[in-house]
Amino acid sequence: MNLSDLPLSPTSAQPSAQPSAHDLLALAAQWQREQRAFAMVTVLRTSAPTAAKPGDKALVVADGTLHGWIGGGCAHGAVLKSAQQALADGVPRVIRVQPDVPDADELTQFNSTCPSGGSTELFVEPYLPAAQLVVLGDSPVAQALAALSPHIDLAVTPVAADASRLPQGGWCVVATQGQGDAAALRTALASGARHIWLVASARKAMVLKRGLIADGLSADAVHAITAPAGLDIGARTPAEVALSILAAVVQARRAAPPPEQAIATDFVAVSAVKQGVTAGFGTQAAAAPAARSCCAG
Repeated sequence: MNLSDLPLSPTSAQPSAQPSAHDLLALAAQWQREQRAFAMVTVLRTSAPTAAKPGDKALVVADGTLHGWIGGGCAHGAVLKSAQQALADGVPRVIRVQPDVPDADELTQFNSTCPSGGSTELFVEPYLPAAQLVVLGDSPVAQALAALSPHIDLAVTPVAADASRLPQGGWCVVATQGQGDAAALRTALASGARHIWLVASARKAMVLKRGLIADGLSADAVHAITAPAGLDIGARTPAEVALSILAAVVQARRAAPPPEQAIATDFVAVSAVKQGVTAGFGTQAAAAPAARSCCAG
């Protein structure tokens, strides 16, 4: 079955014309391999009369295109809005679409104007590309970073040293360690990285920063470079240094807001300037929002 030939709007097709759950899961797996952001929407429960049934599914991308079946037009707008919000903040949510909701908050509860009077509860789960990490250098630390990154859901792909080809707005580690340090720092700064770590001693970093500022680079951007890179865990070996750097990257990622320029473009690339290393990719897991409980404590 060619999913691209199927009707994209649930209001213009009957359930029998929609892709099966197997087709949707295959499409979701393909989009994950392609590092494409999407939300999977699953019908949890319904109150008749509704066209959707529990277990019905749909995939929604950021532009509002919908593949699958989650009921008629009454739920369509609420699903698209919630899916786009989930892609923006990375948080899954349960939404309810029903008539005459007294405390509708436009985030989890939506009023339905359908004359049928039915209600639908749906689970909206975002699947986002993994976070961006660019590593410049082919030192032992750079190679250790490439090996360890997939274990914390950082997708690894080789990227050329040319700043114009580096991902924009990602996290960056300069691990050249004496092999073109200043040039790599210029490349990192030109890429518009959200944060740059330099694998070097504080004294060496100070000398490199002074040289960059003397060459006319922004003093604020240069001073924002963190060196030595990583959290202080007493690391000695390249793998331990890489671990300390990844801990700092995780700390920065969790504390930072999502990029403003696009929904879910948090790709990861680990790059070696002289030696590219390719590994697998992962998906970013978002914590579920807190819910009320009837249990004491």
